[in-house]
Amino acid sequence: MGALSAWDYVVFALMLVISSSIGLYHGYKGSRKRASTDDYLLAGRSIGWFPLFVSLVASYLSAIALLGMPSEVYTYGIQYVIIMFSYPLIIAQCVFIYGPIFRRNHITSANEYLELRFSKFVRLLGSLMFILEYVLYLAVVLYAPSLALQAVADLPMEISLITTGLVCTVYTSIGGMKGVIWTDVFQTFIMVVGLIVVISIGANDVGGMRKVFEISNQGGRLNFFNFNPDPRIRHTFVTLVFGGMFSGIPVYCVSQMMVQRVLAGKSQRAVNIALLMNIPGLMFIVGLCALAGLVMFAVYEKCDLKENHQIKSNDQILAFFLVNKLDHLKGVPGIFMASLFSGALSTASSGLNSLAAVTYEDFVKTFHPNLSQHRATQISKLIAFLYGLLVLGCAFLVSYVGTMVLQVAYSIHGIIGAPYMGMFAVGMLFPWGNSIGVCLGCLLGFSITLWLSVGAFMYPPDKNILDVSIEQCSSFNTTLTNSTGVISFPHHGYVNPFASFYSVSYLWYAGIGLCVSFVFGCVFSLVFGRRGKREYNKDLLFNYSKLWSIITCKRNNYHMGYASHIPMQRYPEKN
Repeated sequence: MGALSAWDYVVFALMLVISSSIGLYHGYKGSRKRASTDDYLLAGRSIGWFPLFVSLVASYLSAIALLGMPSEVYTYGIQYVIIMFSYPLIIAQCVFIYGPIFRRNHITSANEYLELRFSKFVRLLGSLMFILEYVLYLAVVLYAPSLALQAVADLPMEISLITTGLVCTVYTSIGGMKGVIWTDVFQTFIMVVGLIVVISIGANDVGGMRKVFEISNQGGRLNFFNFNPDPRIRHTFVTLVFGGMFSGIPVYCVSQMMVQRVLAGKSQRAVNIALLMNIPGLMFIVGLCALAGLVMFAVYEKCDLKENHQIKSNDQILAFFLVNKLDHLKGVPGIFMASLFSGALSTASSGLNSLAAVTYEDFVKTFHPNLSQHRATQISKLIAFLYGLLVLGCAFLVSYVGTMVLQVAYSIHGIIGAPYMGMFAVGMLFPWGNSIGVCLGCLLGFSITLWLSVGAFMYPPDKNILDVSIEQCSSFNTTLTNSTGVISFPHHGYVNPFASFYSVSYLWYAGIGLCVSFVFGCVFSLVFGRRGKREYNKDLLFNYSKLWSIITCKRNNYHMGYASHIPMQRYPEKN
């Protein structure tokens, strides 16, 4: 195995310098004109569709995707790409239901909607749920590239974690949302270039893409379709499409990261274009990651790195490939390592800015409503910085989880994000929803998904890992008695009813959490209807009477689900 050269470290350092410079530049521009919190947290609501589109893609597909998806395909096969069919279902709900309601009520924090629709207590509950979800998620985001770097360099994980965390924290806290968005544009370019380089060189190493597909097919990795409806099977067509949809809705429709981008757009049309462009954008990135996974399998077909004790986790395969095969191309491994950290920085910066927005709007502003714009902006920057340190501390704890980063990320959104999403779904889709109902529904959904995840930890499900080979590994003669060198992983089945129940796929956590939160939120709202009844503006609800106008996109009265001729204001007038 080779090692990162001086040129690789130069390329890597240059990426960090450029990312920081973009944030510092926008921070400097903001300080010159004494930017308001609206400028800092929402980029002055002036962002066009293209940077908005790129930033949305970058925030959703971070280093977790760049490491996790190729690892997923290498370990379980290419069927994961079926999740692409869930993207139109996710984006459609954001474009037609959730996005327009957020924009026309002119809010800053997504949880502000919960107060307008329900009560202050519901808003605070939503804030706590979001903060918990994204502190944990961002810890995984920062941990992922550090795990990769540990596999290819004599650099302790602590150093890479601290370096990445501090760089991200500094440019996010100084540059605000505009700095985050434009940094995302640069970092997404680096990510795409890195993937293309790996796919091209790896495919050439085994004899071309045709050979890659031949080897992958022989190894059982071209397993596109599995129509078994059993939710206990880790990945099936139904699980990936609908389980993937439920897992993506909380991220794309109501998370503060996405809501801030929806609100930062200069017009509803720009936001809609950016969101719709995410469908082919996400499919393109997922396709590249899947191809990278197949290339990795073809390259190491006869010597599985983990079984040969060259890596500790399959999430490190791509990083190992860089120095194992490309160390003679000085600077090329550095490009991809830069892309991994770019993915982490783009998502972490978006998350820190969102955490700052939620904390300031939902907590600080509640107790200090009369702060000057300059003072409020300073406090927001300080909050972002402190969250950066908190996330960095949590990242050190992620290494004890001991599973694939992609699965951990989806599980966090399913356990916490889906019940949180249920409160918004009840508020926007169920006119009789009230504070007591949504709170009880959310807490019940969170309890059930947490119970499932703890049970899965105690009774690990059958993961259905595909066969690997160590036929050409140096350890073959001493570690394996099978003359073929093929290692088959046992399928233990379900030893008792508890193990069977806890074996539900991690992608269904979000579906279970969201459905429980929504259904019981509606039921409890009806039970406690009179006690929780309060006046609210009808613009806080999805307008079912205009559903046909949304479907046909009529522009005379309504467009994309909201009254296009009514100017956006904080408290829209009743019809």
